[in-house]
Amino acid sequence: MKSLVCISHVPDTTTKIQYTADGKALDKTGVTFIINPYDEFGLVRAIEFKEKTGAGNVTVLCVGNAEVEPTIRKALAIGADDAVRIDTLLSKLLLMPRTKALISFSLARKASIPMARKCLAWSQN
Repeated sequence: MKSLVCISHVPDTTTKIQYTADGKALDKTGVTFIINPYDEFGLVRAIEFKEKTGAGNVTVLCVGNAEVEPTIRKALAIGADDAVRIDTLLSKLLLMPRTKALISFSLARKASIPMARKCLAWSQN
């Protein structure tokens, strides 16, 4: 069985959070980022399930720019087989309803080629 585990790149739970002078953004100076602890738990459970059944693949998915790559590498070190990073710019496109519908069809693999063409044409209007 193939498992897809979504992981988040978050500040370490022991890190003291500080904001920039204008108070509108996180000051990342000296902040250590980790896999969200709940996401890490889900990842470990997926890996345990794969090992228990003796077959399958665990893929992690993380949205962000190049800053999230250490988090993805940690997930691979824990035992994930593959990793996918969706760039932040692309993630903004994914939030568009038409793009979401097209990707849902693609990921579910339930759309036939003619249906996929119709969705693609619709998303370009």
